[in-house]
Amino acid sequence: MGALTVLATLTLPGTARSLEYARRFVEDMLGSEHPALDSALICTNEIATNAVRHTRSGEGGHFTVIVAEDGSTVQITVVDDGTQGLPIVKLADPLDETGRGMFLVEMLSDEWNVESEGNATRVWFRVS
Repeated sequence: MGALTVLATLTLPGTARSLEYARRFVEDMLGSEHPALDSALICTNEIATNAVRHTRSGEGGHFTVIVAEDGSTVQITVVDDGTQGLPIVKLADPLDETGRGMFLVEMLSDEWNVESEGNATRVWFRVS
């Protein structure tokens, strides 16, 4: 993988309504014909939803979506206002309505990671 070039960033309020804007932003940056668009949109939705539901972003804060690429790989990063715990991959009970987000990111992305930086958490994934 070469050096990533940031295409754009978007900061949104930490509300459920912002999730649609985050997905539209990623689609606008990648284009509707991008071969990894579907995976990128699902993964973006999952990590942005986690930012709103499980971090201080959802308590009146904000989150930022960063779209970067190197030609063959796209990296989407969501930076939130931080939390006590970090996202994990878990196997949800088949009857649970939630709890599959990071499992989906694990399955649909080529690579992902989470980094805590002071009062912020960065969750990113890469798709080819």
